Amino acid sequence: MPGGTHGKFLAASYEVQILSPGRMSRTQIYLNIERPDFVNKELQGRRGPFAPIIMALQTLVGINLWQLRQKNYPLLYESGIYYKTIPPARQWYDIPLMLKIGYGDCKNLVAYRIAELKHYYNIDAKPCIKWKFVTHDSKGVKLYDNDGDPLTILLIHVMVLYPNGRIEDPSKILGMGGEYS
Repeated sequence: MPGGTHGKFLAASYEVQILSPGRMSRTQIYLNIERPDFVNKELQGRRGPFAPIIMALQTLVGINLWQLRQKNYPLLYESGIYYKTIPPARQWYDIPLMLKIGYGDCKNLVAYRIAELKHYYNIDAKPCIKWKFVTHDSKGVKLYDNDGDPLTILLIHVMVLYPNGRIEDPSKILGMGGEYS
């Protein structure tokens, strides 16, 4: 990190809510997963800290696959769904809910896309994660916590990895701006 400081990290745990409309008003599944304590130099080249996120993504893909077997939903890119950041990135939407509300963030769009690739095309795609530490917002302004201390945020972006190594970014295709993909 610049200046040798690691600052404070945002999001000490991952809380996942999978929301789905159905016969009940909604189904919520909560996963509270403590992420290991780490700093930038320890994370380089390691996937271990992201294993819980990958497992949660695979679970959402499985739920979406099950839903695709129950009902014929539109293909993601023909559905009208668009990319939207969902702060604080803790809600995980399945296909029916995304179709109802009209948007999803990277993890939701990827889980939809991978499920349809598996279901309709028999392609064994998988989620992949790109990450970086940021100390400034998108306008270049340095980040600070409520105490005025420098803040370092772990920015995570999820994409689709095809068996041949090709990477697809549904978020970019569906309207995500910026350079992070």
